[in-house]
Amino acid sequence: MMAWLLEQGTAPEVIPNGSMIMSVRHPSLNIRVIDSLNFLPMALAKLPGCFGLSELKKGYFPHLFN
Repeated sequence: MMAWLLEQGTAPEVIPNGSMIMSVRHPSLNIRVIDSLNFLPMALAKLPGCFGLSELKKGYFPHLFN
């Protein structure tokens, strides 16, 4: 994405966090991309416990329901 924006001759506004990019904003195209995983202070495996969820496996979804 960054390479494409730079090829177009535009300079996006970037918010870095070390070597990672947290947010990219391009005002003239009215685009904002946020890497939401950078905002989580824990591993994804610990996320259900943070919300008090006891079921730690994926539920059943009837894919052939239609």
